[in-house]
Amino acid sequence: MTDTAENPSHQNLDTIREQAAFWVVERQSEDQDTQIEFKAWLEQNPLHQKIFGQMEQMWLAVDPAEHQQKVRTKRNRIASGLAFCLLGAALHQLLPWQYWRADYKTETGQIRSVTLADGSTAILNSNSAINIHFTDSGRTIELVRGEALFEVQKDQQQRRFIVSTPLATAEALGTAYSVGITDKHTLVSVYESEVKASATLHNSMARLKPGQQARIGADSLEQSRFNLTGAPDWSQGSLVFNRVPVQEVVTRLNQYHPGMLHLMDDQDKRLFTGVLPADDSAAAVKLFAQSMGFSLQEFTPYVSVLIAEEKN
Repeated sequence: MTDTAENPSHQNLDTIREQAAFWVVERQSEDQDTQIEFKAWLEQNPLHQKIFGQMEQMWLAVDPAEHQQKVRTKRNRIASGLAFCLLGAALHQLLPWQYWRADYKTETGQIRSVTLADGSTAILNSNSAINIHFTDSGRTIELVRGEALFEVQKDQQQRRFIVSTPLATAEALGTAYSVGITDKHTLVSVYESEVKASATLHNSMARLKPGQQARIGADSLEQSRFNLTGAPDWSQGSLVFNRVPVQEVVTRLNQYHPGMLHLMDDQDKRLFTGVLPADDSAAAVKLFAQSMGFSLQEFTPYVSVLIAEEKN
């Protein structure tokens, strides 16, 4: 592995972290050329030594000395996992300018209820943002990021209430529904009355009743049913899981965790059932780790790793 930067002192930190993750496992090799190349990389920049030291501590926590015989068969997976973990933690902190300029927003782990000018309520999930566009002719909410639950009040002027995303619009024909967005889809879920969900990029539309949802993409609209409750669990401050794979639990916890939570064993097929707090991510992670027998290793304020305890 060669360092292509002409001036290592100005290297991007994420690049150095990726290289350090590579060398933490590659230096286990007894090949003399590899050792010489590693030493040369280490001496190029004091940052290389500092970040390598941090990464090596993480490696020792994940793969103790008594398990070093397993290193050669899994070192590539561990290296890429460590690099991904640190890089993901850095990217997790970056948000687009639309988020910062939004009318209302929440930080990671925050849930916020907003009363709108017409008396309707918008409850914003973690890391979410909305813009309000109320005029004499209509009420439009632009969902910029994340997810929100809307409890719509009747309007004396009989203006339509519409939630818009880049891929869809969801018009209230009643009172309560949620809208969430990802990079590829808009998800509309109805809790009370009816909602008309329409695709923006193609001629697809669905009238949804309570317990129905529509997943709208750039070229599709798929309807399905979900387990109807009074409101989404997160809007009530809880995260409810019923026999959910542990990897999916970690993925969801990352929505509420200020940093990167990583499950070291991506082959863990166990299922989790329980209720975790949505508004206290530290407590949620600890409860989950304890209930599933994970060791929780916190390497920086932004990187935590769940490691399954060894069975005798």
